[in-house]
Amino acid sequence: MFVRANGRWRYAWVQARHEYRDGRTVYHVHVDLDRSLMIRSRFYYWPQDRLRWAHPGRAEASRGQHARPELLPGPLRRGPRAVTPEGPTP
Repeated sequence: MFVRANGRWRYAWVQARHEYRDGRTVYHVHVDLDRSLMIRSRFYYWPQDRLRWAHPGRAEASRGQHARPELLPGPLRRGPRAVTPEGPTP
């Protein structure tokens, strides 16, 4: 995403998109606003004139805490596979 700051377009790394029931969408981004190499965390409402898409997203959208249960805290479903000189064990 590009963010307009100090009269210039700055590239911002999207960390999250928050969609609320009332229809608001807020993007959480990391951006260097003044080319000082100091990355800042900012939240921006969408849509607005100061934001532009840089490229399509590559991440899969999640829908709540149960969309990807493997990311929830708790015990592992299956332990890591051991690697031996003969190859990985089942």
